[in-house]
Amino acid sequence: MKNKIHEFKNWLKASDIKAQYFYNIKRFIKDTNINSIEEINENLINSYIIKISDTLKKGTVNNYIKSIKKFLEFLKIDIELPKERKPKIAIPKTITLDYLYKEILPTIDIHFPEYNKLKYKTIILFLFFSGARKSELLSIYRKDFNLENNSVKIINNKANEEKIVVFPDELKKWIIEYFKYEPERYNAFNLKPNTINKICKKINKNLDINFNPHILRKSFATYYLNNGMDAIMVMKMGGWKNIKTLEHYRNTDIENIKEVVNRINNLNKKRG
Repeated sequence: MKNKIHEFKNWLKASDIKAQYFYNIKRFIKDTNINSIEEINENLINSYIIKISDTLKKGTVNNYIKSIKKFLEFLKIDIELPKERKPKIAIPKTITLDYLYKEILPTIDIHFPEYNKLKYKTIILFLFFSGARKSELLSIYRKDFNLENNSVKIINNKANEEKIVVFPDELKKWIIEYFKYEPERYNAFNLKPNTINKICKKINKNLDINFNPHILRKSFATYYLNNGMDAIMVMKMGGWKNIKTLEHYRNTDIENIKEVVNRINNLNKKRG
């Protein structure tokens, strides 16, 4: 049975199917004490699904049903399973940095080609730490970065004006590594217009969430506000349109922003 499980894992990977199915099947086999393929039957599976339905959420139960369906497909066994009741996909208002590291980035490691992993992870982290709009990424070039000062110049497309975003050392390390890995061709991250959408679509497919660039933009604001940055500074870096109502703060000292980012650097070092 162990050999079959190992083969199933490789089959999932080759078929670009999410790895969670493998872990669900390992749990299924452990809970049902299956020792051979011959023991798998419709009654066993249905009894197991009824049992876990008493303690697990509907979405989790559906994931087990999907996992068992894939396992049966791999084994070439024809068994009719209960229909899934798909829960509504929650649309998170924001996500945390921990969620990025524990869920989003590992998903990129598992489901994206090796040559794109560093690039895509750097882009996701850049969106989180910069608050940049998806459209703004296409017009950022490497000459716009000042890595000594941890800053980047971004053209605010909506207001048609320039803004300076200061980012923490955590992001700087990723940017330096990616810039060394791939030379600039079209723009700083060598992005084409639809690349971000494709990245998010694949992440959503494997995590069952509604992940998109706008969530990262909102998360940027929440992250900095929760770490002590003044709201006016956040609006200045994010380039929200209502910053125009705060015209007398236009010359907010960039050193004040850098001071707050330095505090975040220290927090991240303690976290790591």
